Amino acid sequence: MQSLPQQRRARQPPPIYQACDDKLSGWYRFTRGAGNQMAESCVIEGHCGTYRPGWLSGIHPSVVEGAVKRTVCFYGPSGCCHYSTEISVRNCGGYYVYRLRKPPNMQCPFRYCGNGNSPKEVRAIFLFMQKHRLYENIHDLQWKLS
Repeated sequence: MQSLPQQRRARQPPPIYQACDDKLSGWYRFTRGAGNQMAESCVIEGHCGTYRPGWLSGIHPSVVEGAVKRTVCFYGPSGCCHYSTEISVRNCGGYYVYRLRKPPNMQCPFRYCGNGNSPKEVRAIFLFMQKHRLYENIHDLQWKLS
């Protein structure tokens, strides 16, 4: 299993990059700045570091379901699910893994999107929680968010 840790893979808005997942093949896990799972709602153009962000259409499986088939939608000219592909998802107890392959269109830029927060969102959450004495320092919060 490989990791997908890139902050630019999170649901954050521009700057827009032309990142592409045209070389993915195998099992992956979202980590660190990318979040802890694939996004579960529509991610629009210009987020996740690409023009064609992908998100999981449907719910993540429970542990007892094992590996299940799910649809990933990619944003396009007609909206949230202009393109789609089928993947496998498994709940490993504390995290999910995804059997990913090249996105549906051989031309870039298509990219699977994590549920991570942008650095500004993380900082805002930290300031709120620190104000209410829920965390002492940002390192504790970052550990809890991962």
